[in-house]
Amino acid sequence: MKTKLFFILYIAFSFNSAIAQIIPDPVDSTQQTISIGEIKIFGEHYADCKMYVKKGDTTITIFYRNVTYKTILDSKTITFKETGKDLQKLYDIIYTNLQSTERKEITIPIIEGSLKLIFDKKSVQFTTYENGIYSYSIYFKQKHINTLFGKTN
Repeated sequence: MKTKLFFILYIAFSFNSAIAQIIPDPVDSTQQTISIGEIKIFGEHYADCKMYVKKGDTTITIFYRNVTYKTILDSKTITFKETGKDLQKLYDIIYTNLQSTERKEITIPIIEGSLKLIFDKKSVQFTTYENGIYSYSIYFKQKHINTLFGKTN
């Protein structure tokens, strides 16, 4: 009888802790989230760009699908403080280099380390390095970058 009771209580507590991990953290009501753009290809989500504003402090976050793994659905973030026109400057760097067909790499410092932009054949790939692991996005064309940065009509 004691083993049945122990087994029932064990299952109940295990299930409760599993549900607790699924429940999201409460939303900070003082933080405003602004969606700038997202990239979906054939219904699959590959990247999005959001601005978070909290008490005058603005942060830009670009989420992208990490295609390093074939069987794991993983995403990475590129985060930086918006101190003026930083998002526009990043867009201008990407836009200018997408006009060329030559392969080129540009490294930009961000909060978590660095963002490497790899340009090749009028497309760009985001690459980040964190904890000894490289993460790669798919290559994006100009129309995808325009969508990501909210430049579409």
